[in-house]
Amino acid sequence: MIHSSVPSARYSVKLSMVDEMTTYTFMDYEVKVMYHHSLYLVDIVEEKIGRVLKLDSITSGKLWLDMDYLVFNTWHWWTRRGPTQPFDFIQDGNNITKDMDRVVAFGKAIDTWGRWVDDNIDPVKSKVFFQGISPTHYNGAGWGEPKAQACLGQKEPVPGEKYPGALPMALEVLEKELKPIKKPVTLLDITNLSLLRKDGHPSKYGLPHKTGMDCSHWCLAGVPDTWNVLLYNFMFYFQGIVNGDEKKCDFFKGRWVWDDSESNQMYTGLECPFINNGLNCQKNGRPDNTYLNYRWQPHSCSLPRFNGEEFLVRNKGKKIMFVGDSLSSNQWQSLVCMLYNHARLIIPSIIHGGSISTVSFPEYGVSVMYLKNGFLVDIVVEEKGRVLKLDSISRGAKWEEADILIFNSYHWWIHGGQLKTWDYYRVGDMLYKDMALMDAYRIALTTWAKWVDSNVNPKKTQVFFQGISAVHYEGKDWGAPNIKNCEGQTGPIQGFRYPGNRYPGEQVVKDVLQKMKNPAYLLDITLLTQLRKDGHPAKYADGPMDCSHWCLAGVPDTWNQILYTVLLKD
Repeated sequence: MIHSSVPSARYSVKLSMVDEMTTYTFMDYEVKVMYHHSLYLVDIVEEKIGRVLKLDSITSGKLWLDMDYLVFNTWHWWTRRGPTQPFDFIQDGNNITKDMDRVVAFGKAIDTWGRWVDDNIDPVKSKVFFQGISPTHYNGAGWGEPKAQACLGQKEPVPGEKYPGALPMALEVLEKELKPIKKPVTLLDITNLSLLRKDGHPSKYGLPHKTGMDCSHWCLAGVPDTWNVLLYNFMFYFQGIVNGDEKKCDFFKGRWVWDDSESNQMYTGLECPFINNGLNCQKNGRPDNTYLNYRWQPHSCSLPRFNGEEFLVRNKGKKIMFVGDSLSSNQWQSLVCMLYNHARLIIPSIIHGGSISTVSFPEYGVSVMYLKNGFLVDIVVEEKGRVLKLDSISRGAKWEEADILIFNSYHWWIHGGQLKTWDYYRVGDMLYKDMALMDAYRIALTTWAKWVDSNVNPKKTQVFFQGISAVHYEGKDWGAPNIKNCEGQTGPIQGFRYPGNRYPGEQVVKDVLQKMKNPAYLLDITLLTQLRKDGHPAKYADGPMDCSHWCLAGVPDTWNQILYTVLLKD
């Protein structure tokens, strides 16, 4: 596949009989694609009694170190018996036996391999994949043709999406053994797509001058090309999206697409203990769950699936702090639930102390904090009343402790009437009763930006700004003038444009960030939230109609999926 893409590229082939390693090198690109022949992943050693398969030992792993991508596989040889079986005994700990249940032995070997991965792989440098169980087609009864002579003469796939026969017995064991591995391992789950391809094997057209039927391996070109397309897409998410030119992939321009797959359900409101009552729509009796079955699809790329284990490993020992209003808290609760769902064996602790709440994952030394601060600048009580000091930040010391900072401020600025929390503005010595709202917002954000430039070391701390989150109190904004608010909305606005007006604060945020010495990364969530009129608690909140905040699980999970992707890039 590589050679056909760049046929003029120079390459070399090196075969090492000692290491059982074959290496293709594409010199023009300095890329090596290597194959290490390791049938069981665990060791086979010659001892006095004969060849021993040692289920708890991996010594050849030194050859796997320092690779950028590792794609492992084993199962095919575990079912071998007789003259083709390359061992005489199986050793499990101190117990040596002539044979044992091969599926059990396979599970023990995968457990050993998983512990090797945890002990030796640096996930920042190396990405690990496991090629799932590749099926065979020797029994036509498996696909509903009991008279078929294995795969011979098969010209078409099994129709439909689901294989009618039994799944390979090793698949369940593999999935079970991969779960406890702490380092990120991506399963290339090729089983079902391969089961459907009874027509893809060499059958009698295998090695020349050899008799026999091969319904195990695959013709080339053929089915394994699809495995590599899948691998390419996973690798593309690390290289092309995460490390690529951001202009080629604008995460914030796209549309919401239907996706009711299990992988899109990162947690539920019924399982996560960190969700405030007002955001737990499922617990509060919301009858529909369609709002959970949409996925944000950028135009020019796909977002990687969130991997909580990888997030925790990459950010080991770090403090992550959300600073802002209740929408900042909305995102904080979402991230904590996403991490909790992927680290169930870890018992996180939560501490509420004044205006700061902290959830810690002690095994990784990761703390995820929320510091309530609706305006970012100071608000104080003076003789005349409550004064919003647009050019003053006196409580930034806590912010300096964080390794990752996600700020937000807008929601409170547009509150009026009884919800308004200030009486005057102050800039220097001047006190103002009234000021154009966006002028005040711009002065305050500029004060915050100067604080970041003066106090944050960009080599130590990454800074994000959560963009303006949409509200849905007026149906006319999305072309439905007869609809009062978000109540009863069960689906997003279709397409990739919002028919209503832009928020005046959007441009203010972009202007201020652009002028920073070290610009904060804008999580530009406005459009993707504008399209989700169905994502609010509405009457399933902990108070009046809420078309400002977001149900959890729900839309803020996508904000964190984008945050995760950007952090991977670095």
